[in-house]
Amino acid sequence: MAATYLFFSFLIGLSYLYVIVRYISYWKQTPGDFNSDNKVYPTIDVIIPFRNESKHIESLIASLAAQNYSGEVNYFLVNDHSTDQSLTLASLHHGKNFHILNLPDGQEGKKSALMYALNQSQSELILFSD
Repeated sequence: MAATYLFFSFLIGLSYLYVIVRYISYWKQTPGDFNSDNKVYPTIDVIIPFRNESKHIESLIASLAAQNYSGEVNYFLVNDHSTDQSLTLASLHHGKNFHILNLPDGQEGKKSALMYALNQSQSELILFSD
């Protein structure tokens, strides 16, 4: 009877040891192990309408450019008929990932700007911001 008890205690202890070793090896993985190079990241389009934001547009663009995402990100900045220097400042950054769009005449407002850029977007994920 004692031998049976000792045998099952040994099996249970061995099982617990296996579970603990598995958890420890899982927890020791770094974030880089989860984001290996062969992982596919979706393309993201970020749509941001603006109107008369000359005080903030450059810091916004700098902040967007500093984002760290392994996939491709496209930023659509939609000018809603600004009357200040917002469009001029934003246009300085027009290029690879930054697309500066002008809302056509006859359309105005945030909803129109969002829909205008949405129609030009072709990404898997679309993020709207203000």
